[in-house]
Amino acid sequence: MAPNPENIDQLRERLRALGYLDAPVDRYVLGSASSRAGIARFALGAGLRVGLIAGLLLGVSAAIALAARAPGFIATRRDAVVMAAVLSAVFALVIAAAMAATVIVANWYARRSTTLTAARARRVAAIAGIIAALACAAYLTLWWNAAQDLFTSLTFGWNAIALALAAGVSLLLAHAVSVVIQAALVRSTARTDIAAGGLLSSRGFLAAFGIVLFAGSGALLATGAGRHDDRTAAPAITVTPAGYALRVIAIDGVDLAMARSRELPSLRRLFAGAYVPVLADAGTPDPARDWTTIATGRAPDVHGITSLEARRAVGIEGRLPAASGGVMRSLLDAADLLQLTTPAIASGDERRVPAFWEVASAAGLRTAVVNWWATWPAPDGNDIVITDRALLRLDAGGALDAEIAPAALYEPLRARWRATRTAAAARAADAFVGVADPELRKVMVRSAELDILIAALARVNPGPPLDLHTVYLPGLDIAQHNLLQASAPASVSAMSGRVDAIARYYALLDELVGELLPPAASHIDAVILWPGRASGREGALLLAGGPVQPNAGRTRCEDCQEGGAAATLLYLLGLPIADDLRTRPMTDVVSADFLERHPVRTIANYNAAVTRRSARTGEPLDAEALERLRSLGYIR
Repeated sequence: MAPNPENIDQLRERLRALGYLDAPVDRYVLGSASSRAGIARFALGAGLRVGLIAGLLLGVSAAIALAARAPGFIATRRDAVVMAAVLSAVFALVIAAAMAATVIVANWYARRSTTLTAARARRVAAIAGIIAALACAAYLTLWWNAAQDLFTSLTFGWNAIALALAAGVSLLLAHAVSVVIQAALVRSTARTDIAAGGLLSSRGFLAAFGIVLFAGSGALLATGAGRHDDRTAAPAITVTPAGYALRVIAIDGVDLAMARSRELPSLRRLFAGAYVPVLADAGTPDPARDWTTIATGRAPDVHGITSLEARRAVGIEGRLPAASGGVMRSLLDAADLLQLTTPAIASGDERRVPAFWEVASAAGLRTAVVNWWATWPAPDGNDIVITDRALLRLDAGGALDAEIAPAALYEPLRARWRATRTAAAARAADAFVGVADPELRKVMVRSAELDILIAALARVNPGPPLDLHTVYLPGLDIAQHNLLQASAPASVSAMSGRVDAIARYYALLDELVGELLPPAASHIDAVILWPGRASGREGALLLAGGPVQPNAGRTRCEDCQEGGAAATLLYLLGLPIADDLRTRPMTDVVSADFLERHPVRTIANYNAAVTRRSARTGEPLDAEALERLRSLGYIR
């Protein structure tokens, strides 16, 4: 119901007498309080004004916190601006609706109450303001705690300034809320004994309440999680030279029984060395998650790559991991259907902890990694990183978009890429020339060509000898997955043909292992055999050469988690083992003399090895990468 026009001037004078139309903040939030508008319009206007103030403050802080906790999602400055605008609008609308509803409830209460006194009106307004202040202070404190990831150093002074600002913003919002509620009560009743003032209009109370908010925020900050990546607590990573370079080949999709039973001389040499089981975590196999766990020695909820498939919101360059199921997956699917989000691929931007080759690089060792999951975009630096998008870039040409590092490698590789691809195609075709089924041969040749190309890239090293050389070969997993997805064979002979084709693939892999790991007294060789998406849930770390003891290691162990390989590889490089790794190194694989000369050293964390990703300045291949993984059977 609109107020009687002849009472408007009286209402305006009452509000001014109460002190509500003098201060700039009061005039802003009350806006139409003294107009001829009805209660609904007044509630909406006041709610929008308070919502705008809160939305600007809380939305920007939420965007900063999101950038700190989800760096893969907020990938650029444009992303930060877009998310700040979106979150500000969301907060503004939610708080405006809550404020408007509160005003309407206050109006209803004032009209029905026959006992509304000045003290009760002030108390109602003060309680509403105090609740708003406490909620705002808690939110801003938690935001600051999360946002500490964005800063290189945080002193007591900076924390004190931030908490003081949070307390001031909370008091401002509390005052605005209390003013609106008090004005609504004044506006909705004809009583003349509702006086100005109240707790949140008292400077003394505001000062005391501000101190309480500051102290409470400090206590909340002290009990918070703190920085996720605290560079002020990043001990230097030092190397104690072990005297050996380390070569690592990771092979996906391996059936251990089949690998043992075949005549595979290169792998037989590795099987005759140390054998360490690597047990997969429970759950649906996911190559990006599993191989990142192996590389980092940390659980998925720590390293950040929880699935291969991610989502990108419209207008945002960054990504969020896709949910594996349940309500969240349904919501993401619905968002895709409405074109609010689009599928994307997990990348190195989402990975929060360093891989073992990055730890080695931080210690001053010269490293190279080829085709490992979630290595794109390549980090800055002089170490060789040929990412999981390098083959796409070499095929497509165009300006480099952080697919290869150092960037100087790109042009020489590109110049001879056609010849490299032709040779790989010919070798793959020869390996499966005896496979009669043309569709089966096509699957095997395509996967084999991929592994041959990766092996060719792994031989690129224009500089001094490498201390650590790491290569990932996915072809066997891709071939087996595509065979399983195909229709069932119609006869025993067809099944026999598939088994024969897989056996041929093991023989090809053994050749590649022999070429990449020729026996050398100066090297330790490691092969990680992983079951992939179709071969059970147990893999193995095979070690040979240098101080590795023949027939050492374990055949079964309960603590051989899939992240356990990283600790052993780091130990063999002479690096300290971080306390927060999932497992300790398997020292029973080396000789007693080596262990005595190189005891296990520990370090608090590997924060000093967190890398800075290269800026993306070239032609993006996001759509091409998505389509390639879809064609290989990795995503739907």
